[in-house]
Amino acid sequence: IVGGLFCAISLIVLIKRKPSLDPVQQQYQLFCHKLARRGMLRKPYECANTFAQRVVSQRPELSNQVLAITKLYSYLRYGPGTSPLQVRQLKKAVTSFKP
Repeated sequence: IVGGLFCAISLIVLIKRKPSLDPVQQQYQLFCHKLARRGMLRKPYECANTFAQRVVSQRPELSNQVLAITKLYSYLRYGPGTSPLQVRQLKKAVTSFKP
């Protein structure tokens, strides 16, 4: 009985737990959140590059940072692999980003 109860509770916890994001996705979400607070919300259907181009068209002074963060995010997310150094670079770029 105790074993069954333990299994049931464990199953409930696993079902209710939100899937954790990898560090690259976490940083990109933080980047998007910073822009959203300034009125530039990413549309659900927008890829990272399309969103970056839209942001740059509205705020050209952010061009260098937005494009650099987006390029690094895309490489880390969809490229051949990630290195801890590159993840730290992304985190540093997003942390210092002040739209």
